Amino acid sequence: VRRIMRPNGVALVSVVTEKTLDAMDETWPMYLPFTNHPAWGPDFREELLKRGKRVLRWHADRSYSSNVIYSTEYIENVFGRFFHIEEIRHQFPIYQDSLILRRR
Repeated sequence: VRRIMRPNGVALVSVVTEKTLDAMDETWPMYLPFTNHPAWGPDFREELLKRGKRVLRWHADRSYSSNVIYSTEYIENVFGRFFHIEEIRHQFPIYQDSLILRRR
């Protein structure tokens, strides 16, 4: 993203963070896929905060998908090296958080 942004350009990037997990309930589209994933468990959030990110992968006969869940601290430390983080908007849109990033 940074490579193709103009100087002082702005990007809006949707992400899943620990704040998303805290707000998630049974009505959310990703609730069952996340909570039924083998990596999910009572220590998932704690491990996320310790590692900075967790990747959930799904394999099927004809498809492959994954979700990356970030801690906000990881976003600030890693993304912050490449972008000025203008704002992290929680639940914007409803089921994810959004990063408003400006190129340094």
